[in-house]
Amino acid sequence: MEDTRYVEYFETALADAPLAATERAEAIRSLSAHIEANLSQQNLPPEVREAELELARSAAEKLLSDFEGDFAEAEAAAAMAAAAAAPKSWASWRRRITPKAVVIAIACLLLYALPLIFFVRESRDAKAVDPRGADVALRVSIGVTHLQEEKLAVHIKPVSGSLLKDGMLTEDVEVRIDPGTGPETYTFRANTRMTPWDITIIADSGDILDYPFDRYRFDFDCEAFVKGKPVAIVAGLGTTPHGIKATLTDIKGMGSDDDISLEVRRSGSVIFLAALSTICLLVVAIAALSVAWQVAEQGRKIDFSMMTWVAAFMFVIPAVRNSLPGAPPVGALIDFVLFFWLQVLAALATTTLVVIWMKQKPNG
Repeated sequence: MEDTRYVEYFETALADAPLAATERAEAIRSLSAHIEANLSQQNLPPEVREAELELARSAAEKLLSDFEGDFAEAEAAAAMAAAAAAPKSWASWRRRITPKAVVIAIACLLLYALPLIFFVRESRDAKAVDPRGADVALRVSIGVTHLQEEKLAVHIKPVSGSLLKDGMLTEDVEVRIDPGTGPETYTFRANTRMTPWDITIIADSGDILDYPFDRYRFDFDCEAFVKGKPVAIVAGLGTTPHGIKATLTDIKGMGSDDDISLEVRRSGSVIFLAALSTICLLVVAIAALSVAWQVAEQGRKIDFSMMTWVAAFMFVIPAVRNSLPGAPPVGALIDFVLFFWLQVLAALATTTLVVIWMKQKPNG
Protein backbone atom coordinates (compact mmCIF):
# COMPACT_ATOMS: atom_id res chain seq x y z
CA MET A 1 0.00 0.00 0.00
CA GLU A 2 1.42 3.36 -1.02
CA ASP A 3 2.44 5.72 1.81
CA THR A 4 0.64 9.04 1.20
CA ARG A 5 1.38 10.75 4.52
CA TYR A 6 3.44 13.57 3.03
CA VAL A 7 1.06 14.10 0.07
CA GLU A 8 -1.81 14.54 2.51
CA TYR A 9 0.38 16.85 4.65
CA PHE A 10 1.15 19.11 1.66
CA GLU A 11 -2.47 19.18 0.47
CA THR A 12 -3.79 20.00 3.95
CA ALA A 13 -1.25 22.80 4.46
CA LEU A 14 -1.97 24.34 1.03
CA ALA A 15 -5.74 24.02 1.34
CA ASP A 16 -5.81 26.43 4.30
CA ALA A 17 -4.51 29.31 2.14
CA PRO A 18 -5.38 29.17 -1.55
CA LEU A 19 -2.44 30.51 -3.55
CA ALA A 20 -1.49 31.23 -7.12
CA ALA A 21 0.43 28.62 -9.05
CA THR A 22 3.85 30.21 -8.51
CA GLU A 23 3.14 30.90 -4.84
CA ARG A 24 1.85 27.34 -4.44
CA ALA A 25 5.11 25.92 -5.82
CA GLU A 26 7.15 28.14 -3.52
CA ALA A 27 5.06 27.00 -0.55
CA ILE A 28 5.70 23.36 -1.43
CA ARG A 29 9.46 24.02 -1.50
CA SER A 30 9.26 25.77 1.88
CA LEU A 31 7.30 22.90 3.43
CA SER A 32 9.79 20.37 2.00
CA ALA A 33 12.72 22.25 3.49
CA HIS A 34 10.90 22.32 6.85
CA ILE A 35 10.34 18.54 6.74
CA GLU A 36 13.96 17.85 5.89
CA ALA A 37 15.17 20.14 8.66
CA ASN A 38 12.99 18.33 11.21
CA LEU A 39 14.19 14.92 10.03
CA SER A 40 17.84 16.02 10.28
CA GLN A 41 17.37 17.12 13.90
CA GLN A 42 15.67 13.91 15.00
CA ASN A 43 17.78 11.10 16.41
CA LEU A 44 16.81 8.57 13.72
CA PRO A 45 18.85 5.72 12.24
CA PRO A 46 20.47 6.81 8.94
CA GLU A 47 18.48 4.36 6.83
CA VAL A 48 15.16 5.50 8.35
CA ARG A 49 16.04 9.17 7.81
CA GLU A 50 16.95 8.55 4.15
CA ALA A 51 13.71 6.65 3.56
CA GLU A 52 11.64 9.50 5.05
CA LEU A 53 13.54 12.11 3.00
CA GLU A 54 12.94 10.13 -0.19
CA LEU A 55 9.24 9.83 0.60
CA ALA A 56 8.92 13.58 1.24
CA ARG A 57 10.79 14.43 -1.96
CA SER A 58 8.54 12.13 -3.99
CA ALA A 59 5.44 13.78 -2.57
CA ALA A 60 6.83 17.25 -3.35
CA GLU A 61 7.79 16.24 -6.90
CA LYS A 62 4.32 14.88 -7.50
CA LEU A 63 2.70 18.19 -6.52
CA LEU A 64 5.28 20.36 -8.25
CA SER A 65 4.89 18.50 -11.54
CA ASP A 66 1.61 20.38 -12.03
CA PHE A 67 3.41 23.74 -11.74
CA GLU A 68 7.16 23.78 -12.51
CA GLY A 69 8.14 20.22 -13.24
CA ASP A 70 10.54 18.17 -11.17
CA PHE A 71 11.54 19.10 -7.66
CA ALA A 72 14.86 20.95 -7.53
CA GLU A 73 17.40 18.61 -5.93
CA ALA A 74 19.89 21.44 -5.40
CA GLU A 75 17.40 23.34 -3.27
CA ALA A 76 16.70 20.20 -1.22
CA ALA A 77 20.41 19.66 -0.62
CA ALA A 78 20.78 23.29 0.47
CA ALA A 79 17.89 22.87 2.90
CA MET A 80 19.46 19.72 4.33
CA ALA A 81 22.82 21.46 4.76
CA ALA A 82 21.17 24.36 6.55
CA ALA A 83 19.32 21.96 8.83
CA ALA A 84 22.54 20.08 9.65
CA ALA A 85 24.27 23.37 10.50
CA ALA A 86 21.47 24.41 12.84
CA PRO A 87 22.36 24.08 16.56
CA LYS A 88 20.96 21.00 18.24
CA SER A 89 18.75 21.42 21.24
CA TRP A 90 19.86 20.63 24.77
CA ALA A 91 17.39 17.75 24.84
CA SER A 92 19.26 15.93 22.07
CA TRP A 93 22.52 16.25 24.02
CA ARG A 94 20.87 14.96 27.18
CA ARG A 95 19.84 11.82 25.32
CA ARG A 96 23.50 11.16 24.52
CA ILE A 97 24.62 11.37 28.18
CA THR A 98 24.25 7.72 29.10
CA PRO A 99 25.48 5.97 32.28
CA LYS A 100 28.17 4.27 30.21
CA ALA A 101 29.47 7.63 28.97
CA VAL A 102 29.54 8.98 32.53
CA VAL A 103 31.49 5.95 33.79
CA ILE A 104 34.03 6.29 30.95
CA ALA A 105 34.48 10.01 31.67
CA ILE A 106 35.03 9.38 35.39
CA ALA A 107 37.54 6.59 34.65
CA CYS A 108 39.49 8.91 32.33
CA LEU A 109 39.58 11.64 34.98
CA LEU A 110 40.83 9.19 37.62
CA LEU A 111 43.53 7.91 35.28
CA TYR A 112 44.60 11.49 34.57
CA ALA A 113 44.68 12.36 38.28
CA LEU A 114 46.72 9.29 39.30
CA PRO A 115 50.17 10.58 38.26
CA LEU A 116 49.36 14.00 39.72
CA ILE A 117 48.64 12.36 43.07
CA PHE A 118 51.96 10.51 42.88
CA PHE A 119 53.77 13.78 42.19
CA VAL A 120 52.13 15.64 45.08
CA ARG A 121 52.99 12.84 47.51
CA GLU A 122 56.68 12.98 46.56
CA SER A 123 57.50 15.81 48.95
CA ARG A 124 61.18 16.76 49.10
CA ASP A 125 60.83 18.91 52.21
CA ALA A 126 63.04 17.80 55.09
CA LYS A 127 61.15 16.71 58.18
CA ALA A 128 62.11 17.97 61.61
CA VAL A 129 64.08 15.54 63.79
CA ASP A 130 62.74 15.13 67.33
CA PRO A 131 65.75 15.86 69.64
CA ARG A 132 64.07 14.99 72.96
CA GLY A 133 66.38 13.03 75.27
CA ALA A 134 69.33 13.22 72.85
CA ASP A 135 72.55 15.20 72.88
CA VAL A 136 72.77 15.24 69.09
CA ALA A 137 70.00 14.82 66.51
CA LEU A 138 71.29 13.84 63.07
CA ARG A 139 69.52 14.54 59.81
CA VAL A 140 70.19 11.87 57.17
CA SER A 141 69.47 13.17 53.66
CA ILE A 142 69.79 11.02 50.55
CA GLY A 143 71.89 12.49 47.77
CA VAL A 144 72.82 10.66 44.60
CA THR A 145 71.45 7.13 44.27
CA HIS A 146 73.49 4.40 42.60
CA LEU A 147 70.90 1.66 42.78
CA GLN A 148 72.45 -0.17 39.81
CA GLU A 149 75.52 -0.61 42.04
CA GLU A 150 73.37 -1.02 45.18
CA LYS A 151 74.92 2.09 46.75
CA LEU A 152 73.54 5.23 48.27
CA ALA A 153 75.21 8.60 48.95
CA VAL A 154 73.88 10.24 52.12
CA HIS A 155 74.50 13.60 53.77
CA ILE A 156 74.67 13.52 57.57
CA LYS A 157 74.45 16.69 59.62
CA PRO A 158 73.61 17.58 63.27
CA VAL A 159 70.50 19.76 63.32
CA SER A 160 69.38 19.89 66.96
CA GLY A 161 69.95 18.48 70.44
CA SER A 162 71.29 19.66 73.78
CA LEU A 163 74.78 20.16 72.36
CA LEU A 164 73.54 22.62 69.71
CA LYS A 165 72.91 26.30 70.35
CA ASP A 166 71.95 28.81 67.64
CA GLY A 167 72.70 26.20 65.01
CA MET A 168 76.26 25.53 66.22
CA LEU A 169 77.76 22.82 68.39
CA THR A 170 79.05 23.75 71.82
CA GLU A 171 81.50 20.81 71.78
CA ASP A 172 83.36 18.93 69.08
CA VAL A 173 81.31 15.85 68.16
CA GLU A 174 82.96 12.86 66.53
CA VAL A 175 80.55 10.67 64.53
CA ARG A 176 81.63 7.16 63.62
CA ILE A 177 79.76 5.16 60.94
CA ASP A 178 80.31 1.75 59.40
CA PRO A 179 78.71 1.95 55.92
CA GLY A 180 79.58 -1.63 55.10
CA THR A 181 83.19 -1.10 54.06
CA GLY A 182 84.73 -0.50 57.49
CA PRO A 183 84.39 2.24 60.14
CA GLU A 184 84.72 5.87 59.08
CA THR A 185 84.80 8.92 61.36
CA TYR A 186 84.07 12.59 60.92
CA THR A 187 84.34 15.42 63.44
CA PHE A 188 81.84 18.26 63.50
CA ARG A 189 83.68 21.22 65.02
CA ALA A 190 82.24 23.41 67.74
CA ASN A 191 81.33 27.06 67.14
CA THR A 192 81.60 26.76 63.38
CA ARG A 193 79.02 26.60 60.63
CA MET A 194 78.48 22.92 59.94
CA THR A 195 78.59 21.31 56.52
CA PRO A 196 77.07 17.86 55.86
CA TRP A 197 79.24 14.76 55.94
CA ASP A 198 78.93 12.91 52.63
CA ILE A 199 79.33 9.17 52.85
CA THR A 200 78.46 6.25 50.56
CA ILE A 201 76.78 3.21 52.09
CA ILE A 202 76.32 -0.30 50.70
CA ALA A 203 72.95 -2.05 50.52
CA ASP A 204 72.36 -5.06 52.73
CA SER A 205 69.56 -6.31 50.47
CA GLY A 206 67.90 -5.45 47.18
CA ASP A 207 68.38 -6.26 43.50
CA ILE A 208 68.18 -3.87 40.53
CA LEU A 209 66.96 -6.75 38.36
CA ASP A 210 63.59 -6.55 40.16
CA TYR A 211 62.97 -3.14 38.55
CA PRO A 212 60.60 -1.27 38.86
CA PHE A 213 59.55 -3.05 42.06
CA ASP A 214 63.09 -3.29 43.46
CA ARG A 215 63.50 -2.51 47.17
CA TYR A 216 66.71 -1.91 49.10
CA ARG A 217 67.70 -1.90 52.74
CA PHE A 218 70.72 0.03 53.99
CA ASP A 219 71.81 -0.72 57.58
CA PHE A 220 74.83 0.94 59.16
CA ASP A 221 76.12 1.45 62.70
CA CYS A 222 76.33 5.00 64.00
CA GLU A 223 78.09 6.26 67.11
CA ALA A 224 78.78 9.74 68.46
CA PHE A 225 81.47 10.81 70.94
CA VAL A 226 82.34 13.98 72.80
CA LYS A 227 85.86 14.03 74.27
CA GLY A 228 86.00 10.26 73.85
CA LYS A 229 82.73 9.62 75.71
CA PRO A 230 79.61 8.32 73.93
CA VAL A 231 76.60 10.61 73.73
CA ALA A 232 72.95 9.95 73.01
CA ILE A 233 71.94 10.42 69.39
CA VAL A 234 68.77 10.23 67.32
CA ALA A 235 68.36 10.33 63.56
CA GLY A 236 65.65 11.42 61.15
CA LEU A 237 65.18 11.37 57.40
CA GLY A 238 65.94 14.55 55.47
CA THR A 239 65.40 15.18 51.77
CA THR A 240 65.23 12.45 49.14
CA PRO A 241 65.85 12.77 45.40
CA HIS A 242 62.96 12.66 42.98
CA GLY A 243 62.08 9.18 41.81
CA ILE A 244 62.58 7.22 45.02
CA LYS A 245 60.65 6.78 48.24
CA ALA A 246 62.59 6.22 51.46
CA THR A 247 61.83 5.52 55.12
CA LEU A 248 64.24 5.66 58.06
CA THR A 249 64.13 3.72 61.32
CA ASP A 250 64.84 6.17 64.12
CA ILE A 251 67.80 5.44 66.42
CA LYS A 252 68.53 6.44 69.97
CA GLY A 253 71.40 5.17 72.07
CA MET A 254 74.64 5.87 73.85
CA GLY A 255 77.20 5.13 71.16
CA SER A 256 77.17 1.33 70.90
CA ASP A 257 75.15 -0.89 68.56
CA ASP A 258 73.11 2.02 67.29
CA ASP A 259 71.74 1.27 63.83
CA ILE A 260 70.34 3.49 61.12
CA SER A 261 68.12 1.59 58.74
CA LEU A 262 67.08 3.08 55.40
CA GLU A 263 64.50 1.40 53.17
CA VAL A 264 64.44 2.66 49.59
CA ARG A 265 62.12 1.84 46.68
CA ARG A 266 60.89 3.42 43.46
CA SER A 267 58.34 6.19 43.78
CA GLY A 268 54.80 5.80 42.52
CA SER A 269 55.40 8.12 39.56
CA VAL A 270 58.35 6.01 38.33
CA ILE A 271 56.33 2.79 38.61
CA PHE A 272 53.41 4.46 36.81
CA LEU A 273 55.65 5.69 33.97
CA ALA A 274 57.31 2.29 33.56
CA ALA A 275 53.93 0.55 33.50
CA LEU A 276 52.45 3.09 31.07
CA SER A 277 55.41 2.79 28.67
CA THR A 278 55.32 -1.00 28.63
CA ILE A 279 51.54 -1.14 28.20
CA CYS A 280 51.72 1.29 25.27
CA LEU A 281 54.42 -0.83 23.62
CA LEU A 282 52.34 -3.96 24.18
CA VAL A 283 49.31 -2.33 22.51
CA VAL A 284 51.39 -1.31 19.48
CA ALA A 285 52.93 -4.80 19.25
CA ILE A 286 49.48 -6.39 19.28
CA ALA A 287 48.35 -3.92 16.60
CA ALA A 288 51.34 -4.81 14.39
CA LEU A 289 50.68 -8.52 14.82
CA SER A 290 46.98 -7.99 14.03
CA VAL A 291 47.87 -6.20 10.79
CA ALA A 292 50.17 -9.06 9.79
CA TRP A 293 47.46 -11.61 10.63
CA GLN A 294 44.85 -9.74 8.59
CA VAL A 295 47.21 -9.67 5.61
CA ALA A 296 48.20 -13.34 5.94
CA GLU A 297 44.85 -14.92 6.80
CA GLN A 298 42.21 -12.50 5.55
CA GLY A 299 43.89 -11.49 2.31
CA ARG A 300 44.01 -7.77 3.12
CA LYS A 301 45.92 -5.58 0.68
CA ILE A 302 49.51 -4.85 1.69
CA ASP A 303 51.66 -1.85 0.83
CA PHE A 304 55.22 -0.88 1.61
CA SER A 305 54.26 1.63 4.32
CA MET A 306 52.99 -1.20 6.54
CA MET A 307 56.42 -2.79 6.60
CA THR A 308 58.20 0.47 7.39
CA TRP A 309 56.28 1.32 10.56
CA VAL A 310 56.30 -2.27 11.82
CA ALA A 311 60.04 -2.57 11.18
CA ALA A 312 60.67 0.81 12.86
CA PHE A 313 58.77 -0.45 15.91
CA MET A 314 61.47 -3.09 16.50
CA PHE A 315 64.01 -0.30 17.06
CA VAL A 316 61.63 1.72 19.23
CA ILE A 317 61.29 -1.07 21.81
CA PRO A 318 64.91 -1.05 23.09
CA ALA A 319 65.00 2.76 22.94
CA VAL A 320 61.94 3.07 25.18
CA ARG A 321 63.20 0.34 27.49
CA ASN A 322 66.57 2.04 28.02
CA SER A 323 64.96 5.46 28.52
CA LEU A 324 62.93 4.34 31.54
CA PRO A 325 63.99 6.24 34.70
CA GLY A 326 66.72 4.25 36.45
CA ALA A 327 66.58 1.55 33.77
CA PRO A 328 68.24 -1.70 34.88
CA PRO A 329 70.87 -3.63 32.88
CA VAL A 330 69.71 -6.13 30.28
CA GLY A 331 68.38 -9.32 31.81
CA ALA A 332 66.08 -7.77 34.40
CA LEU A 333 62.73 -9.27 35.31
CA ILE A 334 60.91 -6.74 33.11
CA ASP A 335 62.83 -8.06 30.07
CA PHE A 336 61.81 -11.68 30.61
CA VAL A 337 58.22 -10.73 31.39
CA LEU A 338 57.64 -8.32 28.50
CA PHE A 339 60.41 -6.69 26.46
CA PHE A 340 61.96 -9.85 25.00
CA TRP A 341 58.51 -10.97 23.83
CA LEU A 342 57.66 -7.56 22.40
CA GLN A 343 60.78 -7.82 20.26
CA VAL A 344 59.73 -11.31 19.12
CA LEU A 345 56.21 -10.11 18.21
CA ALA A 346 57.57 -7.14 16.23
CA ALA A 347 60.06 -9.36 14.37
CA LEU A 348 57.33 -11.91 13.60
CA ALA A 349 54.98 -9.25 12.24
CA THR A 350 57.74 -7.68 10.11
CA THR A 351 58.83 -11.02 8.69
CA THR A 352 55.24 -11.98 7.82
CA LEU A 353 54.60 -8.73 5.96
CA VAL A 354 57.91 -8.90 4.06
CA VAL A 355 57.36 -12.52 2.95
CA ILE A 356 53.82 -11.82 1.73
CA TRP A 357 54.92 -8.63 -0.03
CA MET A 358 57.68 -10.50 -1.86
CA LYS A 359 55.11 -13.05 -3.09
CA GLN A 360 52.92 -10.38 -4.61
CA LYS A 361 53.15 -9.86 -8.35
CA PRO A 362 54.37 -6.46 -9.51
CA ASN A 363 51.66 -4.10 -10.72
CA GLY A 364 51.28 -3.75 -14.43
